[in-house]
Amino acid sequence: IQEIDEFEALAADQNAPDDPELLIKRALLTNVPSSDELIFGFWGGSPGAVSDGSAHRELVDRPDPALVGVVESLLPQGGSTNIDTEFGDATVVVKPVQSDIATVVEPAFVLVHFEAQERAELTDLTQTYALVATAALIALTAGAWSLSGRLLRPVRELTTTAREISDTDLTRRIPATGNDDLTDLTLTFNAMLDRLEDAFAGQREFLNAAGHELRTPLTIIRGHLELTDADDPSEVAATR
Repeated sequence: IQEIDEFEALAADQNAPDDPELLIKRALLTNVPSSDELIFGFWGGSPGAVSDGSAHRELVDRPDPALVGVVESLLPQGGSTNIDTEFGDATVVVKPVQSDIATVVEPAFVLVHFEAQERAELTDLTQTYALVATAALIALTAGAWSLSGRLLRPVRELTTTAREISDTDLTRRIPATGNDDLTDLTLTFNAMLDRLEDAFAGQREFLNAAGHELRTPLTIIRGHLELTDADDPSEVAATR
């Protein structure tokens, strides 16, 4: 914990006061507690000075028996433990200060970290993250839907055009824009329609020409057959 590390560094300084209480008071002046921390000195069996800006300092101003008991239980070795306070769960860290003066209870630098606010901040952060993630997911889904619609539009147009094409109407073409694989597919499909239209047009021209060329001899043959006497073998042979 940063505050404990800073206190240990101050205690190790050659210019540090020899008096434990003065040392703790100087540490309280230099330490700025966060909004969820209570920092105070403990000597004479009860809380002493409190760092300005400490949270829930009423636990020290009117000493909370549970807090005093926890601090005393951690002395003289020091350490940390969890405690249930009227402001929620908290972690109590005790750093004893060795003194040449004989006392019943060793002086100590005490840090109380309240977890409720930190949990609330974490909950708020999680909720904010969830809302942002949900909004991002919705925006991403909408964007993907819109993009997929634009990308698949040529495929739908290709399908519609293919259904409408018949041997009597090969004039339909699909507009092609862009420079991607779907555009290449569209251009290839249009080129195929061009070839089919040319092939069908050539076929129709051939059939029209053939019909025109055959119409005259067929008419002559029909006339001969209509005039031939089927009962006269010689006439049938001549006509054949």
